[in-house]
Amino acid sequence: KESAESIIEFFFRSNLNFLVYTDDVVYSNKSNLRAKHFEEINKALPVDFRTPIEYFDLDSINVVGDKGIIKILLVEGNENVRGSVISYLKRFLNISVVSSAKGLLDIWAPNVSKGSAVKILSEMVGINLEKVIAFGDNHNDVELFETVGMPIAMANALDELKLIAKFVTLSNDEDGIWYAIDKIF
Repeated sequence: KESAESIIEFFFRSNLNFLVYTDDVVYSNKSNLRAKHFEEINKALPVDFRTPIEYFDLDSINVVGDKGIIKILLVEGNENVRGSVISYLKRFLNISVVSSAKGLLDIWAPNVSKGSAVKILSEMVGINLEKVIAFGDNHNDVELFETVGMPIAMANALDELKLIAKFVTLSNDEDGIWYAIDKIF
């Protein structure tokens, strides 16, 4: 909690855009265009599928910290600024930082990943990990690909991910998931 609050405070003081994910709400700084975009997407969804987005400022950081933060997402298109943020984040030993897309950095606890989540889920439903299929395209999918039996990279995926994939499908924009399922099954 203390690390998360320190990171959020740093983001506020540096005028960076970010989202804070909790179990039931996504929090954002007020000037974040990505949050505004998510609000528009929310409006198109059925009420049961919407994720509330709430805006906050530095004065209410404790309220957000008390909610049980799952991850912080930095939204920053400038590569030099992201590099500076990564340098700052290295002082925190209890976090993991990974790029999830161009201009985005995921910040979470070191034991949290898509790979660890799919392990837990497969145990809960009794499915052997060798029978699990996963799709991915970025750094945050590497551990997932190393965990499942059938990792499938999107055509727009990083080369690093394509090298460990068992199949490369069409891109996200070309219905790659549907294409792969149709070809494999």
